[in-house]
Amino acid sequence: DNQRGTGPKVDQTFDAFSPKLSATVKLAGVDANSATSVNVYGAYSQAFLPPRRPSALTPDNVADQIEPEDISNYEVGLKGSALQGRVSFEATYFRMTEEGVVLSIRQGPFFIPTNAGELKYKGVETGIRFAASPKISLYTNASFYRNRFGDFVIEDEEDPSNDVSLTGNRLAISPDYVVNWGATFLPTASTDITFDVKHVGDTATDRENTFTLPSYTLFDIAGTWRGGPLRVTLSAKNLFNQEYYWSGGSETVDPGSPRQVLVTTSFLFK
Repeated sequence: DNQRGTGPKVDQTFDAFSPKLSATVKLAGVDANSATSVNVYGAYSQAFLPPRRPSALTPDNVADQIEPEDISNYEVGLKGSALQGRVSFEATYFRMTEEGVVLSIRQGPFFIPTNAGELKYKGVETGIRFAASPKISLYTNASFYRNRFGDFVIEDEEDPSNDVSLTGNRLAISPDYVVNWGATFLPTASTDITFDVKHVGDTATDRENTFTLPSYTLFDIAGTWRGGPLRVTLSAKNLFNQEYYWSGGSETVDPGSPRQVLVTTSFLFK
């Protein structure tokens, strides 16, 4: 419900039914004393996103032409543990489709919103953690994505030869993979050391996929000492001072943080 200056009052109402359904099946570990447990689950959901209210830069006669975006999502996965809980693992596959995506197309002094097309998201996310001993624990998780434009054409009503087709292009700033791994060591009862490694795949910076940011790898490490109520941590982020870009757009890119070495302390008052 929007009143803009002396112009006409714009009033729009949207409604939709958004179902959500999920189920979990326990395949192993029904017995509380079981050394292994495995749960399999599945989920389905729908959602919708109403368009934004028109602004002063939107013609009055455009509001009635925009429909809500429809979103549907499917997900299946498993979670479990083994070796009396020393190993825990999970894996998920998802597929989400967003249809009727609203874009704003500039025409003269105005920005014309239009339902342009669909976006498709799908991927696999996995993870495993292993307590090798009371003093050593290891972990890794990996995510693989394929986020793309589906049937997506930006039409130019004045000149169809200027239509822009994004069908099949990568979504901007969306890597195809992210992999993390690391470990925690407890050399003494009062000391722990943790290191983490992160690998991020290359990404496109714009919807036309004219420029790509390269992949990168980051190393972080931290050591903590505890003595009574005192706690001291020495940590290094981006330990090897990797030069990388973590985000960007059609005209600019954002460099990542250089190496940072931090010393933090805390004191617990009982």
